[in-house]
Amino acid sequence: MKEFNNWLSKYSKVIMPIPNRGAIYAGLGKTNLMKMKKGLQAQPETIPMWKIIEKVEKDAREYTGYVTIDTINDVLKRIKSPIPKLVEATGANAGHPKKYSDMLSCVNALASDDWELLPKVNRRKVWNMVSAKYAENLSGDVQIWEGVSKRLRLLEKYKVMLQDELKKVHKNPKVSPKTRKAVEGLIKKYEKHYGELGAEAKSKDSNLKRSLKAALRK
Repeated sequence: MKEFNNWLSKYSKVIMPIPNRGAIYAGLGKTNLMKMKKGLQAQPETIPMWKIIEKVEKDAREYTGYVTIDTINDVLKRIKSPIPKLVEATGANAGHPKKYSDMLSCVNALASDDWELLPKVNRRKVWNMVSAKYAENLSGDVQIWEGVSKRLRLLEKYKVMLQDELKKVHKNPKVSPKTRKAVEGLIKKYEKHYGELGAEAKSKDSNLKRSLKAALRK
């Protein structure tokens, strides 16, 4: 975790989407709920928003020839170097250096329960930390793909978009007034339902810092 934190401190500015092409997103597509209401679909199609965006982006590139949506996955995939120096935690290669082709594969590995490169409490924070930097580096108009998940009506409180991204974008002076207004509306909507957004994430972050300090003292 220390190596990853050092990397973020030094290179967080490279997690920068193309101006006016950035997007924050979470949940499942709302069209699934509309189909159910109209009786066209018996069960919800569990299509995550990132897959919907991926398809829209692919189609748009074929028609326009340029990037129309620059997601956090796109940005991380472009980062080939430098990559945090990590080592295998389990298996026959435990203790040996782990190499990644880009930062997306590195982040996915750090957050993976299969690889167990980090303790579980740390794995849960990886995407929050990277997404917060992405949100801080957004500029211009930002697309907001608000899906659904909780009873197919709202996003769950633990979603990264609610925990970190909305408030980071709202405080970001580089985003457009239009974007800030849209984000402000979403913050009010979800705080009316859940209370203060990010409170759970802040609590977990404080616990994480305490556990790291305790580990360093041993």
